[in-house]
Amino acid sequence: MSESARITFAIPFLRPIGYLREALESVRAHRRGEWRCVVLDEGAEAETAAVVAALGDPRFERCANPARLGMVGNWNQG
Repeated sequence: MSESARITFAIPFLRPIGYLREALESVRAHRRGEWRCVVLDEGAEAETAAVVAALGDPRFERCANPARLGMVGNWNQG
């Protein structure tokens, strides 16, 4: 894989918020190539949007599911 390869990290998320913070910091530490990260939000944690926004990094994006999709549905969304 070349340095310019594009990588998308998909993080299906339900709860708890502490795990999301850890996962996002792990992705943020990724230094190789161009990447983005999409948090697939099942909506169980009210502060999910704030946690993603607080990163202040346009490579992180939150996609809120309009309804609960369940574990498999949320993974498939990614």
